[in-house]
Amino acid sequence: MAIINRKNITAFDRKNYIISVRKDRIYFSGVVCEKFRLIHGGHIMFNNDGDHWSFWATDDPDGFRLSSEGKNQIGLSVPNTALARLFHNSLQRKVPIPSLFYVQETNSEIDGFPVAEILTKKTVDEMGKE
Repeated sequence: MAIINRKNITAFDRKNYIISVRKDRIYFSGVVCEKFRLIHGGHIMFNNDGDHWSFWATDDPDGFRLSSEGKNQIGLSVPNTALARLFHNSLQRKVPIPSLFYVQETNSEIDGFPVAEILTKKTVDEMGKE
């Protein structure tokens, strides 16, 4: 038996690790930005293998530039219609636009930045109906 409190919990808290894939951008919640070291004006890279997607922060200027969503938003986005379309088209099924997906930490790093996996098998809404 283990006592669990706010200081020692290590379970994956799905409710906050969310991205939104919209028609013209991919939005990262503030918690995702903090966890995976995404910063305003910074860059992000994606890896795509079929419907498996991952991302990481990068210092490489060839990455997608992260920008603020609005002055009251704590999250960041990649405003790129082609990227959002590629994401939706890579899924093996139709999902509504916009769609929310959970993000999970992997055990990998690239250039010192943690790699995150986008859980594309089910949207947040689909998981909530289980």
